[in-house]
Amino acid sequence: MKRKIELSAKTSPKIKLLRKAFFALAVDPFLKGINIRSRASHLRSQLSIEIEKALYPLKPSKIHGQITDFDLYGGIDISNSIKEKELTKRTGIFGNPSQFIYLAMSERIGSSLAGKICLAIDKRQTSYVISLDEGLEDERTPYSILDRLAFAFDLNDERQLQRVNLSKIRDNLPEIRSRLLKVHISEKMKNQFSITALALGITSLRAPIFALRTARALAAIRGKSFVSKNDFIMAIQLTLAHKATQIPTIQEPQKQEEEQEETNDTKNEENNDPNEMDIPQEMIISAIESTLPKDVLGEMKLLSPKKDTLNSNASGSGQRKLGNRRGSPKPSRKMPFDTSKRLDLISTLRSAAPWQKLRRELHGSPDNSIIIYKDDLFVRQYEEKSDRLIIFTVDASGSNAIGRLGEAKGAIEYLLGEAYANRDHVSLIAFRGTKAEVLLPATRSLVQAKKKLADLPGGGGTPIASGLEKAVEISITARNKGLTPTIAIMTDGKANISLEGQVDKKQALSDSENFCMVIQNLKIPAIVIDTSNRPQQPAKDLAQKANAKYIPMPRADAKKLSNAISKSSNEFHTNQ
Repeated sequence: MKRKIELSAKTSPKIKLLRKAFFALAVDPFLKGINIRSRASHLRSQLSIEIEKALYPLKPSKIHGQITDFDLYGGIDISNSIKEKELTKRTGIFGNPSQFIYLAMSERIGSSLAGKICLAIDKRQTSYVISLDEGLEDERTPYSILDRLAFAFDLNDERQLQRVNLSKIRDNLPEIRSRLLKVHISEKMKNQFSITALALGITSLRAPIFALRTARALAAIRGKSFVSKNDFIMAIQLTLAHKATQIPTIQEPQKQEEEQEETNDTKNEENNDPNEMDIPQEMIISAIESTLPKDVLGEMKLLSPKKDTLNSNASGSGQRKLGNRRGSPKPSRKMPFDTSKRLDLISTLRSAAPWQKLRRELHGSPDNSIIIYKDDLFVRQYEEKSDRLIIFTVDASGSNAIGRLGEAKGAIEYLLGEAYANRDHVSLIAFRGTKAEVLLPATRSLVQAKKKLADLPGGGGTPIASGLEKAVEISITARNKGLTPTIAIMTDGKANISLEGQVDKKQALSDSENFCMVIQNLKIPAIVIDTSNRPQQPAKDLAQKANAKYIPMPRADAKKLSNAISKSSNEFHTNQ
């Protein structure tokens, strides 16, 4: 017996905001699109159906991470050309006015495809863009795409299946669009959009423009000829809140200003002169904070433009590289062909097809012959990922044992579990006394790694240079085997044993700095985790010399360490 799914009559505030955003988008296509972040659910399925209904007669066209240039831009249709015995072309997704774009699993779109989509948006080769983001944690739709879409909503917390009707505005759309051209907005509000965007740390000029046009669209939907205070606040919530990178502090208003505000609030909004309307900044910030997620700072950091890279990879996998034999398929390229490469026959035929008539006449060949030149050859490309090796270099000296060796062990055990889940290789080096010891060479054995970690004693001097020497040796060996190494150094940075095993703080510091320079010159991604009770300068100096990322170890929060190591490795490879 099938269970009947009942829709809730209540609509959550977030869905109401989404509906207003979609109505504004339908009225003003300049706003371009919406990014919807949600895992597969009944609510998302219903939203997709409602979007298709609302945008009818436009037809959805899905773009995924592995789509080809032929599907995007169109070109010569080889099969139909052969069948019809004449040159026929197929229209691509871009430039087709009868379609709107669905970006399926947009968090997996690489920088190359993101650039093509952004160019199509800038050239107005697309009508609407609906981006569906299914990412986990720091997996995100490329920033360059998000910057070009006016709206973004995170619906992962919306568990209840709700009634969503996005087609309500469709019948009155021509009338509302004609009214939109007459909507007036005051100069004060125009300036305030820019001031608010700047205060929120938004550097893109598109954001305040989207906010301005959204406010005008909301006014037109209400049947008004001017933008009201509510339209202004709603536009801020819809277009600027999700792009904020900081929350500005608001000074306490004076009593006179409070009294004036209370007086203004009692007046009817429709009777206010739009040219004189001034929105208090604290009201704007309060409206924005009400729409932000709980973990606001974490969400803001994830929207940083540097995340929009081909090599950014939230799963923590190794460095990506192009090959011609295996891996994920990438767009073919025109290049010299040899037996070590794979020929893309379809792209080659498509490149040669326009010249066949001329070539046949030139060579006196039969009409059914196909003449291909070297310049027509396209070679297939594949993107493969190398396995990652995390080299844990742990300070087990007396100074660290007195401090936080116990917590460091707990953090590493958590990280080992994360590495095992990601199928990463791990290696464990401990330095104490007069030298470092490789407790565990590169392995995927979680049980063996945990056993070695549990047996790790503490005490003695701090031979950091010896630990770094072992880490560099393992890194070089790993690279020769095709692995991508990352060195995670957990220490307080207080070296006092030289490379030769002598107690000499000055020489120990010099030896450590020398190996830090080796790590930097070999371009090995590294992270220095300060295990001191409070952040100390020695560990910071160590990170600076090795061009490594420095973080103080959070107390009882190993998950942050895991994320930091993954991000450090990915960002390092991105910058190369």
